Amino acid sequence: MKQRPLRRRAAVALVAAMSVVMTAAPSALASTTMQFTGGARARTPDVAIQSAIGDAEVSAQSMGFFSCTLVGEPAVFEGTDPIRGRIFRAQATIECTS
Repeated sequence: MKQRPLRRRAAVALVAAMSVVMTAAPSALASTTMQFTGGARARTPDVAIQSAIGDAEVSAQSMGFFSCTLVGEPAVFEGTDPIRGRIFRAQATIECTS
C-alpha cells in the first residue's frame, strides 16, 4: 500500500468537509428570519419612532437582511432631560428575512 503525505491527506479531508458545508449552507440560509430591535430619542414621538426603526434596519442590513417589516407597535416613553427639556424615547422591533 502506498503512503500519502500528511499534507495531501489533510487537504483531501478539508475539501471533503468544505463540500459538505457548501451543500448544506444554501438550504439552511434560504429561509432565515431574525428580529432586530432599535431604539432612539428625539423631541417628538414621530421622529423618535422613525429613528428607532432606522436603528433596527441598520443592524439588520449589517447582517445581510434587507427585507424587513415592523412587528407590533413601537413603544414610546416620554421623559425629561436636564439640558433638552421634554424628550421622547422609542423602541421598535422589525422582522427580517434573507
